[in-house]
Parts: sequence; C-alpha cells; structure tokens
Amino acid sequence: MSLTGSGINPDDVTGASALSANQVLFNFQFSGPATSGTYSFAVSNDGGASYKEVTVSLSNNMADYAANNAAVLNAVNGALGSSVLTIEPSFSQVAVNGNQPHFRMAASSDNPAYPNSGTSGTYTDSGSGSGTSLTTIDGAISSLGSVRAELGATQNRFQSTIRNLSTISENLSSSRSRIRDTDFAATTAELTRNQIMQQAATTVLAQANQRPQTALSLLG
Repeated sequence: MSLTGSGINPDDVTGASALSANQVLFNFQFSGPATSGTYSFAVSNDGGASYKEVTVSLSNNMADYAANNAAVLNAVNGALGSSVLTIEPSFSQVAVNGNQPHFRMAASSDNPAYPNSGTSGTYTDSGSGSGTSLTTIDGAISSLGSVRAELGATQNRFQSTIRNLSTISENLSSSRSRIRDTDFAATTAELTRNQIMQQAATTVLAQANQRPQTALSLLG
C-alpha cells in the first residue's frame, strides 16, 4: 500500500473497507463534527492499493453543514479525479455516488474529533473504526505479554523457593536420621565386649585376693 501526504499514518487506513452504494458518509446537516478544525482523510479508489490524502476545514456550527458537505465532496472527488461522492438530495448529506466497490476512506487519528457519520467501521481514526480496533488489540496483546512475563517471573521465584525448601527439608531429614538411626549391631557388640572385660577383671581380682589367705593357712 502506498500513501501520499504526511498527516495520515499507515495504521490509520488499516482495515478500511469499501462503502456500499449510496451509503451516507457524513451527516453534517443534523450533527456536525464534534470539534471545528482541520481534518485529514486518506482516500483510495483502487481498493486500498494506494491512498491520497485530502485535508478539509470543518465547522461544528450547524449552519455550516452545506459548506462542510462541499468541502468534503470537492476534496475527495478532486483528489481521486472521479465523482465517487455526491450530495444525497433528501437531506443534503455526503453519500457514496452509486456503486463504488473500490472506494475506501480513512480518517487521521490526529483529527480534532471523529466526524459524525451514518456509517460504522468503514473508515478509521482514534475514535472509531477498524484501525482503532487493531490498535486496541495490539495494546491488549502487549498488556497480556507484560502480565505473562510478570507471572512467569513470579512462578520462577516460587520454583526457586520450593527447590530451596526441598533442599533444607532433605538435609534436616538426613541429620535426624543420623541421630535417631543408631547402628544397634555395633553398639550391642561393643556392650558385650565391655561386659566380658568387666567379668574377666572381676575374676582376676577375686583370685588375687585368695592368694594371701592360702599363704596364711600354710603357716598356721
């Protein structure tokens, strides 16, 4: 897609769809633009393959609806070199001139406000349309990515804490096992050895005490 001019961002024309035959584009007679000022539009008559930019001055004074209609009509038709827009006779509204399957129109997101229109989603700016939807979706995806990153970081911290606590629990269990799980076989053998040595010492001492008595009996 090519785009002339400098006031329209390529994002502003994303998703702009064709307007149907005789569809009212702007209803300035009953509700002018919310804010007076200079408005920029991107228009295409080749199905959106290329766009030309038009700039018009619009007034929110209800008495200026005819001038608003003429400004939009002349700017768009002049840029495209074709009568793609006309004045709808019943209420003097800007409308699509018959069947224009290749016509697209997108509003700049920098416009003072979103011009009141008889259409919905056929052109885009910061107040309405598919471009805004895409921007909203992009923002939601970005927010989702931020939340997922934050949750991922929190999950990593939890997992690190769980691993640390598991190591502490394992070390504590090992220490408790060393304290409580005594080697009963080795301890029993050591106790038996000590008891045997004690009994042997008692026997030797008893025999040593009997020798002086034997010597005295021989003298006696």
